[in-house]
Amino acid sequence: MNRNTNNEVYKIIDTTKIYKLISVLNIDGKDSTYLKEINKYFLKFYADGKVGEFFSYDDISLNSLNPKKAAMGVYRYSKGELMIQTYLETAQGGGFLKNRLKKSTDDYLEFGDEDNSIRYEKVDIPKEFLIYTPDW
Repeated sequence: MNRNTNNEVYKIIDTTKIYKLISVLNIDGKDSTYLKEINKYFLKFYADGKVGEFFSYDDISLNSLNPKKAAMGVYRYSKGELMIQTYLETAQGGGFLKNRLKKSTDDYLEFGDEDNSIRYEKVDIPKEFLIYTPDW
């Protein structure tokens, strides 16, 4: 996936915040189940279409948002649609996951499709944490 070049995306995402995973909704037929706090995943959007997926964040440790600790990813906003692509590594191998934005508010972003929804809550971070630029 090509990285973002459309500045309209900054009406949706905020590169001065992080987004904490707060819930995953899996829809299986007519039954729906929320899995809360499955992990402490965080997304950090950067300029130029880069997004990092962090597996922990400590608001007193500047190094916790070092992009070298993140799974690298990219995002693109095109034709009114925001897509993110991150790398997933498992014991069976790794690959890229793509997610489409389903809904956004001032407080959260929700990605997914007709079978699932992944909600991230916007979280303030200290301004001094905004020193990093990813190298991917």
